[in-house]
Amino acid sequence: MNWSEFKDTYKWTLRHYPGTVGLFNGDYVVNMTIQRYEKKGSRWILTEEECEKAKEVVFYMNCVDAVPFFRGISARETVTMGYTKAGYIPVEIQTISPDRTEKIIRKFEVYDRFRPDKSLEYLGF
Repeated sequence: MNWSEFKDTYKWTLRHYPGTVGLFNGDYVVNMTIQRYEKKGSRWILTEEECEKAKEVVFYMNCVDAVPFFRGISARETVTMGYTKAGYIPVEIQTISPDRTEKIIRKFEVYDRFRPDKSLEYLGF
């Protein structure tokens, strides 16, 4: 994908989260942890946790770009920003279903594709 396709595809994301432009060059991979919760009474109970390793940046951008869609169908979407090696970008997306019975938390960790041991996450940032 060249720059003009990337820019046109992720217009909303680049406008709302300008730090994501640093992910374009392909030097990064993204690990995603998904936690699923169900509501029992007034508490959220963890039902499943899975980790997906070494996702491409396009997958990450698609997750962030879907935020306005989920907000449009009355789901609650909360985006948490954080500093990574790629810049100040969304590092967590919390989604609560429209019927308020299921919650999914997606946590993203950005690593350098060629030097994963030199990423800021390993240094405690």
